[in-house]
Amino acid sequence: MSGWSGPGRAYVRDRMGRGELRLLVQMSPSRDPLHAETPTILELVSTPDARQIVQLVLDRMTLGRPLLGPPGIAADRLALLRRAFRLAVEDPELKADAEKQRLALDPTPGDEAERVIKALYATPVAVVERTRRIAAVAGE
Repeated sequence: MSGWSGPGRAYVRDRMGRGELRLLVQMSPSRDPLHAETPTILELVSTPDARQIVQLVLDRMTLGRPLLGPPGIAADRLALLRRAFRLAVEDPELKADAEKQRLALDPTPGDEAERVIKALYATPVAVVERTRRIAAVAGE
């Protein structure tokens, strides 16, 4: 699940373009439009319990490097900050610079990030604990 952001993505896509690599599954909650033929792990997981665990891990990754404000932020300020973020990531100069550096810009809008955070906090404790046990075993 690592190596897909930043320059790693460009490296992988270069190798794929040369036929040296092939994506088998996307470790993402949704398909990358450039690899629409490749299923996500959620599409391959069949049991509801396993889906909850995978969803917990993937939703956290959706946030990337989040920008956060304090609880209770005034609605007008929140709207202003979200608009400023959206305008920044849509800026043609920023996009050109990212492309030049072969960096991906995959921003998660504020309303979507808020939905993901609420879903993460609503995850049943049993699912969180099972995920922790699995991660602990994987890290040994």
